[in-house]
Amino acid sequence: MPLGQVVEIGIRYDPARKSFEIPVIIQIRPDVIEKYFPPSTLDPAGLGQLSRARLESASLVTGSQVVQLNFYLGTPAKLTKTDLPYYRIPTLPSPTQELISSVDTAAKDLPTLIKAGIATLDCMQKIVLPQNEKAISNILAGAPPW
Repeated sequence: MPLGQVVEIGIRYDPARKSFEIPVIIQIRPDVIEKYFPPSTLDPAGLGQLSRARLESASLVTGSQVVQLNFYLGTPAKLTKTDLPYYRIPTLPSPTQELISSVDTAAKDLPTLIKAGIATLDCMQKIVLPQNEKAISNILAGAPPW
């Protein structure tokens, strides 16, 4: 259900952290919030403490994306003020970002895994050398049946 709309997307560079951030300004429809959170039960501070924004794919064909607002219990949250006239809603990485991060981590570990695999194969090749064949046969002959 559409809760609002994206009204502006920008890009900012933080020279202190040497990183970019992309502020996405969204306009939330108050009538939708009031429908599901009547004013008598709505605690804006509590709502802000629980809500998170996450960029999700709306269509793999067109590449369009949506800003999903949801409650992710168990994740730290806090609405923070910025130098913009808006509060910052904490964000979570999208499933695509998590996948890319996992692949990146695996790619960094790949050389170590390959070396370990080669070392294991080298050990196995030494075990099955022809001169060890008789010893292995004796060990297997004396093993209890399963």
